[in-house]
Amino acid sequence: VSREVVPLDPFVTNPYFSVTAYGSFNNGLYFFGKKSLSSSWRFALDNAILDFKGGNRMFNGRLLVDFAKGLRTDKVVAINYDHDNSMPTDGRNPVEYNVTPESPNALDILEDVSFTMKHPSYRKNGFGIDVNLQAGKFNMPFGMETLYKHEYIFDNYSYLNSHFLGKGFNDLGLSLGTDLLFSNEMNLAFTAFVFNGTNRVMLDGDNYFQDPSLGFDLRYGLKGDFYTTFAISFVFGSSYHDYDSGARDGIFQTTNNTYLDDQNKTEEYLILKEDGRNDYAFNKKNRILSIATDMGYKFNENVVLGLEAQFALSNRDMFNPTRIDEDGNTHIDANGILNSIGDGDNLRFIRDGSNNFWGSSSYTTWGFYAAPYARIHMFDFLARIGYNKAPFLYRYLEDSNNSTLALDFNVIYNFSKYANVSLAYRFIKETIHKYDREYNENTPGMEEWDYLRDIFYHSHIMLNLAVKYDFLWEKN
Repeated sequence: VSREVVPLDPFVTNPYFSVTAYGSFNNGLYFFGKKSLSSSWRFALDNAILDFKGGNRMFNGRLLVDFAKGLRTDKVVAINYDHDNSMPTDGRNPVEYNVTPESPNALDILEDVSFTMKHPSYRKNGFGIDVNLQAGKFNMPFGMETLYKHEYIFDNYSYLNSHFLGKGFNDLGLSLGTDLLFSNEMNLAFTAFVFNGTNRVMLDGDNYFQDPSLGFDLRYGLKGDFYTTFAISFVFGSSYHDYDSGARDGIFQTTNNTYLDDQNKTEEYLILKEDGRNDYAFNKKNRILSIATDMGYKFNENVVLGLEAQFALSNRDMFNPTRIDEDGNTHIDANGILNSIGDGDNLRFIRDGSNNFWGSSSYTTWGFYAAPYARIHMFDFLARIGYNKAPFLYRYLEDSNNSTLALDFNVIYNFSKYANVSLAYRFIKETIHKYDREYNENTPGMEEWDYLRDIFYHSHIMLNLAVKYDFLWEKN
């Protein structure tokens, strides 16, 4: 028995224009450990968005402006991780430092200024192919959190997105893709894109190289009572992140002004951070992979259960050439014994006060989150757990074992078609390693190469009010 072929819905070109106005306000408490931060109880305007769209469905334009990014409504503070809880909190032992926020520019306020084309290139027997083009400033398709805040039910991004991935990839760029339509409910889209690559955590955040990044996104979608999206995304680009020059016995202090050959101390072997020949921390490549999904079931119009999850992996090049020590040793074996016969790992340039050696010229790190959610009548619920390793090496080699655990709980009450109020709680546990030679030497039971491990707790609880209004004009 042959199955009846259901034709695809026709692609209709008709002029339209839409405006979305969205505002989000909050107030609440911030804690570092048991200490309440000075930013507590301050009103904050998170978003003040005007989102304009228009076109004829085939050719479209968008202008999304978030005026809140031009207003300094948040008090910006930096946590003092050296705060001593056993001592009084005062100017000599503060919990936090005030930080002058960066002045926004036009590109910060303009979140999306783009042109899109969607061309129905093929339609036959329930199968179709669309060709998609987008150019301008927009969110590159990477992972699951690719929309803007006002387009989500829960408007707080995951810790993985905001800290590990540096808030995603919103940039000037160009994307070209094709969308295979297997039915009105099922599609598979492939998108390739190129952009400036100005992500501050994962790529060239300070625009040192002006070297474009590129990527692709493969995304499967299924609509219906059971719905799912599954996405594999990849970004490749130049990355930059400096090492902390003030960390005692840290990576930079123990590697600056040294030689790659301590037996032959000639200028060609001298390493200086400012010497462009050495390419110390500049223009390294980073390969970033994401595997993500969002799936759920609609029991009816009032009850929905779902799960969103994402895994991200980063592999970053490092300037870490091999070296020869003053005794002619080139390797270190599994027992920590130096040798010149090639036994074990190569001695490398990057090291810190523990005298360990980093055995690779790349740094691989990862993170994930999982978030079950539900909509039950007028309420939305979300619980999210996330975990990630340090996105880059900054002070010590042991930074590679630093980690962050984040827990989110959100409850939203949709008391109106145009507004909702929500309660959000976030708990963060940071594990940070450091090296202190003097402490090790004066503490019984500590070896010279031991690292110290500190655990810090952050939390906040916020009450949020969101207001949203949509206007659509469409020619029949």
